Amino acid sequence: MKKLNFKHLLMLLAVALFIVASCTKEGAQGPAGADGTNGTNGTDGTDGVDGNAACIVCHTIAKKDAVTAKYKMSTHFNSNLMYTGQTIYEYAGEGPGRTTCTGCHSEQGFVAWQYTGELTYPDTNGLQTAMPIGCIACHDTHDTFDFENDGVDYALRTSAPVQLMMYTEESVELDLGGNSNLCANCHQPRTAPPVIASADSFNITSPYWGPHHGPHATTLEGFGAFEIGAGYPAPGSSTHRTGSSCTSCHMHKATEAVDEETGGHTFHVPIDACTGCHQDATDFNYNNIQTEVNDMLAQLKQKFIDNNMWDDGSDHIIPGTYPLNWAGSYYNYVWVLDDRSGGVHNPDYINALLINSIAVFN
Repeated sequence: MKKLNFKHLLMLLAVALFIVASCTKEGAQGPAGADGTNGTNGTDGTDGVDGNAACIVCHTIAKKDAVTAKYKMSTHFNSNLMYTGQTIYEYAGEGPGRTTCTGCHSEQGFVAWQYTGELTYPDTNGLQTAMPIGCIACHDTHDTFDFENDGVDYALRTSAPVQLMMYTEESVELDLGGNSNLCANCHQPRTAPPVIASADSFNITSPYWGPHHGPHATTLEGFGAFEIGAGYPAPGSSTHRTGSSCTSCHMHKATEAVDEETGGHTFHVPIDACTGCHQDATDFNYNNIQTEVNDMLAQLKQKFIDNNMWDDGSDHIIPGTYPLNWAGSYYNYVWVLDDRSGGVHNPDYINALLINSIAVFN
């Protein structure tokens, strides 16, 4: 019985395999049918943004010409002549003794300084053809083109905090924030004041001794001069420091309109930069700050004359050894004179410097 069942199963399996094979066989392929009707076109996508749209907001011939016209009104463009008859950038470019001058007084020097981190120009022979400060000194390439989300960076060459040159024994960094740091690279003192209580006297070796014409950034911050006496505000506390910046005043309303001789790339402060806070201001002598500062400068200069420190012929200090506080007071005199704001940059700090410097002689 079992034997018959097994044979029966084999026969059924064979029949099943035959049926499956027959079902899966494919005959010869017939001719292709006619193409069907095309479907309806889809909705067009949104047009992409013009790749140049962000660029031409600023980069047009008309805007470049307007900026150039404004810049030609600036002190940066109109170089003073030196005693040699040269422009400041030509004078600074002559090496080898002036290779540290090119960093702030020539376009190539500033670019090299920011690129290498070294103020001294790499060629000890100086610059054969020094160029005045132009566009590429302050402007490089954009960090981003997503201005809507990242903000406009104006392609500044640097906005990093600045290492102050006057401090040679220690590293002191000044961070005015944003665009102001670009300005602070050169608008800072080069020479430090005498160290208070370090000695009884100080030797002034040159009639040109002093902070070297650029104490604007440190005045705004409120530190770095010869701080004899008391009454100095805390560094960084001035309202002009906390509520404004170099560009918000010196480039105020940067419309670059050619018929305007202030604001924008002239860097000349318009009175409108002040009236946002000082609504009744009609000039920069607000509350007589500039009058008072100039009066104190005149008083201090008279102290130098009375104490045989002043050369009327050169209108400079007579080199020599002086009591330390006298030398420091002269440093403060040059500091405030070279700041050229008449106290506006930091009224409380400048007042304290001059009051205490005059008191040294009383």
